[in-house]
Amino acid sequence: MAQSLACLPLPDGFEPRGELAVEHDEESGKVYEMWMLDTALPFDAAVAALSEFAQRHFGGQKREAATKLPGVRSWAANWTLGGQEVSAQLTCADADSAGYLRNAYPYTS
Repeated sequence: MAQSLACLPLPDGFEPRGELAVEHDEESGKVYEMWMLDTALPFDAAVAALSEFAQRHFGGQKREAATKLPGVRSWAANWTLGGQEVSAQLTCADADSAGYLRNAYPYTS
C-alpha cells in the first residue's frame, strides 16, 4: 500500500506553508498530495534532510538535478517505486530556502 504524507511528520528543520493539499483525480486514478515548505536550514543541509526523509519513507529509484546560478541555488529530485512517485524541490535565494514535497499514488475508490 502507498505511503501518504498525511501519516508522516514533516522533515526535520522544515515548516509548512499552509495545509497539506490533497486531490483525488478520478481520471488518472491517483491521489496527489503536496506540502509547500520553508526552512532556515543552510541549503546543503536542507537538501540532505529532505532527500533523506524521502528515501527513508518512500525509497525507490532516485533521480535528481541541481543548478547554481549567481545568487540562486535550486535542487529537485524524485523517487519512484511501483505506482508511487514522490518529488521534492528546493530553491535558495538569500538565506532561506523554500520548496515542496509532492506525493502521487494510485488509489482505490
